[in-house]
Amino acid sequence: PFFLPTDDNILLNILDMNGKVVKQLAFGQYPAGNHMIEWDGTNSAGTPVASGVYIYQLHTSDNVMGQQMVIQR
Repeated sequence: PFFLPTDDNILLNILDMNGKVVKQLAFGQYPAGNHMIEWDGTNSAGTPVASGVYIYQLHTSDNVMGQQMVIQR
């Protein structure tokens, strides 16, 4: 989940540990407030990703936030 204090353009990507974009989850204008976007564990082609560590990275107009997560299959 993430909170936007004002309407903002966002970009939410899933990256592998090499920094390669695995999937783009969100792009565009979002209203102020709380938001939750779920990842189904697939890449851009719709194929399930391998077990490993991935990073979700949220870009807003004035901030970049990221966090690691582990996928175990």
